[in-house]
Amino acid sequence: MEACHECFEEYMRLKQRKEKFTLQWKTEVIENELRIKRREEAKRQADLEKAKRDLQEKQLREAHFAFNSILASENIPERVSNILQDDQIYSLSMDKIKLCMDSGEIPIGFLDSPVWSDISQNYSKIVNRMEGKQKIFDSLAQEEEDSIRELDELEERKLELINKVQTIRQKRDSLGREFHIWQKVNSKQPMDVIKTCRDAETILAERMQMQLQNPDNFAAGDGKDNAALSLVFNACGLSQDTISRLQHLDGNQFLQVNISQLCDQQDITQLEDSCYLNYLQELLALKQFPSIKHEEECVVCCCKTPEDLIFLIEEHEQDFDTKFLEENNFNGKLFLGLSKAHIPRIQKATGTLDVQQMISTVSYFRDIHLQELTNH
Repeated sequence: MEACHECFEEYMRLKQRKEKFTLQWKTEVIENELRIKRREEAKRQADLEKAKRDLQEKQLREAHFAFNSILASENIPERVSNILQDDQIYSLSMDKIKLCMDSGEIPIGFLDSPVWSDISQNYSKIVNRMEGKQKIFDSLAQEEEDSIRELDELEERKLELINKVQTIRQKRDSLGREFHIWQKVNSKQPMDVIKTCRDAETILAERMQMQLQNPDNFAAGDGKDNAALSLVFNACGLSQDTISRLQHLDGNQFLQVNISQLCDQQDITQLEDSCYLNYLQELLALKQFPSIKHEEECVVCCCKTPEDLIFLIEEHEQDFDTKFLEENNFNGKLFLGLSKAHIPRIQKATGTLDVQQMISTVSYFRDIHLQELTNH
């Protein structure tokens, strides 16, 4: 038998007493619970209504007491104050007011001691006094509004100052860390090292420049007698790893070697290094170093970015794989260092232009480059 837990308990209780099981008791329980909830909700609503009425009565009593106190300050009786707080009196005509005086609802005096004449004078005093207080009240209200607005402005200014302080603190902390590092390094007198390096650079640069007249004689290794070829590599910006792999070369060997084969033998895998070595080999053969003056005057060498180079190629109506130039961040010097060994690899990787066409384009711009070199 399927039943809820409560039904099952009732079923077992009735079974023990040998009474017939029925669900009527469950219905009665539910109805009773609903009646209880309705009574509780009705009581809650009644309590809310009573609380509302009590609050209204309290507010009326407080207002009545306040008005009585104001009138009492000018000796106006409480009875008159109560009359003036009765809304009905404001709709009465003079005839009806006379009737109320006849009945005693409204007080009256004699001709030589009138009640309402004094009340009129005293109430006028109250009106004047309350008008003065109204002005004070309005002034205070305006002052409060001004103060709130000023407070809002101060809050905004406070937020601005907090943000300013945070910005200043961040800058100060950053400068503090920078200054701390500076003090730590500067305490070692780096300027002495800088001056020594400057003097050493001048000596070695002069030796390289003198040796340039006989580039075959650039020495391998540390160059005790002649300037070392590695100094030229260093001045051209080759990496220390690449320079160390080429330490065995002297000037004559470098000018005669096939750069592509050299890079394969020395495990120099960067295309950039291979192209720049080709570029440098050609310059040394002409007894020249890379120079700022040539870079400014040569339309190819002055191309610092792939975008500059692509613009130049298109301007001269030549063809080359521009996507390759962009992806490998080629400039003018690297482009001039592309050899016939590089081009097939580029064509194989990209599959865009004909090998001979790209070789022709490089040769075209190399002629412009060489012409500019020989002119000087």
